[in-house]
Amino acid sequence: MEVDVFTIGFARWATPYKRAVLIFTDIERLKLIASNGDPFQLVFSGKARPKDYVRKELIRRIIQAIGKLKFE
Repeated sequence: MEVDVFTIGFARWATPYKRAVLIFTDIERLKLIASNGDPFQLVFSGKARPKDYVRKELIRRIIQAIGKLKFE
């Protein structure tokens, strides 16, 4: 994590109604923003209970979306 970079943070229990994946609904737009030269970072922190498969799926979707941006 960089300290002098615009940061969007999300630190909550992983639950669908909090809409953590909303920022990833337009991956191409995020890539365009990143390509403008102004760096930014997304920081996610959250957890799900061991048998809470809905929330685990939400976390998996966030990780998958971040993977699409990682090397851009």
